Amino acid sequence: MTLQCSVILPYYENREPLLHTLESLGRQSLARERFEVLVVDDGSSDAQLGALLDGRDFGYELRYLWYPHNRGAGHARNAGLARARGEIVLFLDSDQVFAPDFLEQHVRFFAHVPEDQAVLQIGLRNDIAPTPAAIADPAANVSYADPRFAVFEWYSENLQTLQGAWHLGFSHNFSIRRRDLDGCGGFNDAAFRGWGLEDCEFVYRLAQHGVKLAYNPNVLAYHLTHPVSWNSDEGYLSWNRNLEAFAALHPEPAVHAQGIFRDFFDPQRRQRRLLAGDKRPWLSCYRRFEHALRAIAGVPATHAGARRFVKDIGLEALRQQLADDPGVELVALVPKHRLDLICHVQLHPEGKRVMLFTH
Repeated sequence: MTLQCSVILPYYENREPLLHTLESLGRQSLARERFEVLVVDDGSSDAQLGALLDGRDFGYELRYLWYPHNRGAGHARNAGLARARGEIVLFLDSDQVFAPDFLEQHVRFFAHVPEDQAVLQIGLRNDIAPTPAAIADPAANVSYADPRFAVFEWYSENLQTLQGAWHLGFSHNFSIRRRDLDGCGGFNDAAFRGWGLEDCEFVYRLAQHGVKLAYNPNVLAYHLTHPVSWNSDEGYLSWNRNLEAFAALHPEPAVHAQGIFRDFFDPQRRQRRLLAGDKRPWLSCYRRFEHALRAIAGVPATHAGARRFVKDIGLEALRQQLADDPGVELVALVPKHRLDLICHVQLHPEGKRVMLFTH
């Protein structure tokens, strides 16, 4: 059986969440022969981890790669990518758990992608407490919902409709066919140090090379919460340095517009916004960012023409409506399991005319 998927997990100094992640991957419905997992240890001091992992059978092929120096998550992901053997590479974090069909849904999505189309599939993740009850049933124990859900509720789940979609691709949950990375390179581990934005730069570069971005609502990860690096002055300084590095690599106005997010990542600015009554400061920043990018691109902030609502439409009927009414924007409500529709809308040349919502 063909090895379809390589799961790449960068790791540093946090054994217990890693073990929960590996155990969760062992409960996947995807056949064990169809995926491998690479744990890339980025300079941890845990000398016993390799032996521990070698001595356990998680139910799939597991490879442990250790590097003596801490060079960052981007370097670890590149090291895993260089050794991955699957047709699809899936980048995750090593402190997450998943529903049993998580890997299968990632793989199924690509069955609806034309062979000549390069696509990065993006999933979201919610936070849960690292407790036995939450790990056993993460969907019922969400402590914090991914703020990107609010973006999709406000605009659309169709990434073609978002000028800032490349800023929504976070490396804790996205996948791509390995061959589609040819000529694009991996994560820029030379320019980015510390926390922040190396994944957004990676996605921005893929988009510049013609790789489409597509959201799949069926691939949701659950993050085991812990003290976060971004929620501090040190985290903000790291993010800001990386923003400057990003802008130096890509001196386009859209990249510089990410400075809007300083109102969220700077703890003092974020606190001021919260005190002023802004209950969702990240969403507020994204909305300003999206509107700025639409202005830069000369795209109207809202659709000025006619709209038509369609629900649970078939694929052929959707294609026909896009062909017959070039001036009409469709508002489409489709079931989450209709991957054919979800994928087609986000890859269709006229897909930007479809505001997509799933149920």
